[in-house]
Order: sequence, then structure tokens, then C-alpha cells
Amino acid sequence: MSSLQSSDLAQQLQNYMKIEDELQEISNRQRQLRSLKQGLQKDIIELMKVHKLDNRTLKLNGRQISMTAKKQYTGITFQYLDKTLTELIPDQTQKEYVIKYLRENRETKIMDEIKIV
Repeated sequence: MSSLQSSDLAQQLQNYMKIEDELQEISNRQRQLRSLKQGLQKDIIELMKVHKLDNRTLKLNGRQISMTAKKQYTGITFQYLDKTLTELIPDQTQKEYVIKYLRENRETKIMDEIKIV
């Protein structure tokens, strides 16, 4: 590899690592903001319930704010599948076959990536 190619690669790697560091900082800040938001949401919901505003729509700065119930599903994990299939398929061997089949036949992709350690 020529020194020109080598310096180009070094420059690109430096740029890559700089961007990686910036993304990590943004991710950390995003995590902090989400945590603060969740804490505020919990406090606001509690106050709305105490003041019996949980079925009302509030207006603030031209925006409408209301409290709603939201159904949230957990992820489908192999632990969940094992538990659910135990209820559905009484034969342990058949259940284990289904789980093994699902585990081994998941769609996969092989992707190249740069790893920084």
C-alpha cells in the first residue's frame, strides 16, 4: 500500500472514530433525556390523577395534552415461546422440536463492520 493510500485510510479512520464518538455522546444524552422525561411523565400522571384531570384534555402553548392508556406488548422471546407452547402443546418433545426449528431457521444476515476496541 502506498503512503498516499495509507494516509487516506488513516484520515478516513480518524473521521470514522470521531463520528463514532459523537454518536456515543448523542446516545448518552438521549438516554439521559428519556430518563428525565419518564420521571416527569410519572409525576405529571400522578398529579393529573390527584387533581382528577386524567379524563381531561389540557391546552398548553397551543398544544393539547391528555392522559391515555396504552397497551404495550412485550417482545416475543424464546422464553415466552417456551412458556406459551407448553400451554399449547402438551408433548414436550414436539414443543422442543418447534422451538429448535424456530431458533435454527431464523433469518440472518452477514454484514461487514468496523469494530473499535
